[in-house]
Amino acid sequence: MAIRVAAVVVAAGRGTRSGLDYPKQYKVMGGSPMVRESLRIFASHPSVDLVLPVIHQEDGERFARAAEGLALAKSNQLLNVAVIAGEVPVASADSILYSQILALRGCAACTVSASGMIGDSIMVRRILSLADSIAKLPNLPVPREVVQYTGALAHAYLTLDRRDTVAALREFLSLPDSLCHECGWSWLTRAQLLESQGRNAEAAAALDQVGVLNSPMGVLTEFERARIAEKLGDKARARDGYAFVAGMWEHGDPFFAQYAADSRAGLKRLSGENAGVAIPVSKH
Repeated sequence: MAIRVAAVVVAAGRGTRSGLDYPKQYKVMGGSPMVRESLRIFASHPSVDLVLPVIHQEDGERFARAAEGLALAKSNQLLNVAVIAGEVPVASADSILYSQILALRGCAACTVSASGMIGDSIMVRRILSLADSIAKLPNLPVPREVVQYTGALAHAYLTLDRRDTVAALREFLSLPDSLCHECGWSWLTRAQLLESQGRNAEAAAALDQVGVLNSPMGVLTEFERARIAEKLGDKARARDGYAFVAGMWEHGDPFFAQYAADSRAGLKRLSGENAGVAIPVSKH
């Protein structure tokens, strides 16, 4: 079953200000606990494919009573994190990651890539551990290879974190291309590793898989593509890329403005009389 829409119902709070001696989400109102009504609304919605409650590790029995007999649409799956607490940790942060891995195709892989790019190895290790645990569960709502892809991507970033670029590139190149069409950060990492080994043509081809998006990742990818095009002697492609980045980030924050300045310098090298001018380029 393809999972397109997932609802994460966060119900892990303690409700200490409510004056109750138990979490307020379990207070009965209108004949049923509040958390039950929240779950029921999402579970009965025809557009919601999966409902994932995030609960406190001490509320397993209380939650089970609150959700008992809850009618779900045939296409829905109610995944109670507490039920599988022995296999997947139930802390709220892990539960959110769990929902990404299971429910939102490509989402967890994007989190892995973004975390890996900024060197957050703790987050990458956490996702790898969860992905390995989830891959062993029966009856997954997404193809098992999608979960395995997330784990393999995390492992590749951890290899890169150890500064073993040769092994890291080998792992990135072994990842299937068809399991995450929105994983631009990982394509960017792959391209940078290829460039570091002088494989510029392959790096350019990898970046072409990303395309230009109106997002920081897309603009950064275009900057890298322009740099590599210049190395390959493709002046027209380099000018297009530099012009796009210079125009997009001309008035950006200091971090982004530096890329715009570098792009204007690239235009100066390649264009002479157009030195420092951002040439408008339409990207689709």
